[in-house]
Amino acid sequence: MRTLLRTNPILNFFYNLVEMHWLPLKDMWNDAETKQEKAVAVFFGSWVAILMVMFWVGFSLLIYGIVSGEADIQNATFGIFDTLG
Repeated sequence: MRTLLRTNPILNFFYNLVEMHWLPLKDMWNDAETKQEKAVAVFFGSWVAILMVMFWVGFSLLIYGIVSGEADIQNATFGIFDTLG
């Protein structure tokens, strides 16, 4: 797998992207010594992983909508001003 990543820059980019998000969670798990610390590491690791997945799916859909013309962004407020009035 490593030789394929070195030859293909697109796969290398996505591998580095996943590794960049995964390494802090892995370090938190490895630094935990008690069961309570491991439970906290699992909770926060799962929470961060879910938030990252939600961000990347939403961002990808937004970019897809802009590129394909399905998103109407001329008057988009993204819900910021909808709650003020």
